[in-house]
Amino acid sequence: MFIRKALALLCLTGVLTMMSASTVLALDFNNYGVDGKELLDKQEIYDINWYMNRVPDYVLNEYFSKGYHMEFMTGYLKDVETPRTAMACYYSDNNEINIRTDLENVDGFTCGNKGIWIGRNMMHELGHYYYAKYKSQLSDEAKEQMHLNYISRKDWDSACYNENETFATCFAKFYESCYHNNLEDLPYRELDNIISEGNSRLWDGQTMN
Repeated sequence: MFIRKALALLCLTGVLTMMSASTVLALDFNNYGVDGKELLDKQEIYDINWYMNRVPDYVLNEYFSKGYHMEFMTGYLKDVETPRTAMACYYSDNNEINIRTDLENVDGFTCGNKGIWIGRNMMHELGHYYYAKYKSQLSDEAKEQMHLNYISRKDWDSACYNENETFATCFAKFYESCYHNNLEDLPYRELDNIISEGNSRLWDGQTMN
């Protein structure tokens, strides 16, 4: 099953054209071309929306404006090193994101709100996309802080076993926490500005790199 172009983006409110990096608008992920939504129940959709409402629209706009494929699914994910424990995956060769909805069948998942976890997994995998695309555009100070974040977390946070995973983990936490404003968040604040500026060019009819 292949993703449909996110045509709904063209119908989003004109307020999008006036967004700034500090603006967070109500978001409904049903407006985006995500496959497999039929696997979610109403409560899970509500909970995912609650979580994703903490994320600026432009963070999703850039990914979907290019027609990339995001899909909810059940069962083991393809081509992952740890299929029994993987809840989601970003495939760098084609920017595809797959997200499991049957978290009760994932080894190690014992509790928690499934909808919120699915939302977190969506944001984590988008973090991988933005890390791959924009890391080179970050300042030297931000790159150094990214490395320090990994060094400080790798011994106690199993999700942060390399710098890439650490970035995605902190990327999701940055938006979940509604923009912490301290040194550790420097890379994600810089990146948010890059994404926001690119989104403004998109809605002005320019091409995003």
